[in-house]
Amino acid sequence: MAYFNTTDLTPAELEDLAFLRARRSGINEDVEEIRSELDGINAQLATIDIPDEEYSPNGRHMSLARKNFNIDPKKGMEYMIQHNLVHNSPASVAEFLYKGEGLRKSAVGDYLGENNPFNLEVLEKFCELHDFTDLILVQALRQFFWSFRLPGESQKIDRMVNTFARRYCANNPGVFSSVGKCGGQLVNLYKDCVTDTCYILCFAIVMLNTALHNRNVKTPLTLDGFITMYHGIDEGRDVPRELLENIYESIRT
Repeated sequence: MAYFNTTDLTPAELEDLAFLRARRSGINEDVEEIRSELDGINAQLATIDIPDEEYSPNGRHMSLARKNFNIDPKKGMEYMIQHNLVHNSPASVAEFLYKGEGLRKSAVGDYLGENNPFNLEVLEKFCELHDFTDLILVQALRQFFWSFRLPGESQKIDRMVNTFARRYCANNPGVFSSVGKCGGQLVNLYKDCVTDTCYILCFAIVMLNTALHNRNVKTPLTLDGFITMYHGIDEGRDVPRELLENIYESIRT
């Protein structure tokens, strides 16, 4: 390595050299400070529990699978099952859809609405994950519809509402039961076909929501009109007026 004699430098060059040495010393101190800060940050990161799914190959695989599901629910779910990302059982698929992490609600709705044995079982299990106990019908239906987006096909909507009605009645036995008089004797007016009554009321709620909140409807449906529309829906019998009034007010407000 070649050396030079500082005695050969001019006063100006000596001044510049002194400045550079001081600058170098300051830079070295800055570097050491940065290294110390990095060591502290690394120590903190080591104590943080980062989910394996974020960085593991399987996690990246799942992220890609979710994107595929959002594009094509049927093929996306087949891919997940094939690669053991979701167990091949209606209960496991239903739980995965219920959690909904990274899934579009419209894709979940499309999958639940498919009319094949496996999807129908998934729909049943999915509905069973909801607890509608002690909820009024409007609240329960809103909770159910919040977990996915209704597909546009009427047949899919029909299957979903029918499944919901069975679950709601199972969670709330007797909610549509009312003791009244018939021929001087006390009878249970809603002993039979309570699920059918619930099913009809669910569609009534959906239609009423459109009638009251759709700007294209020039003449909103009145309470009396709503009650008249659903006269005799329980095998020719009327459901309690109070029930229909509560439904109407819940949707109106």
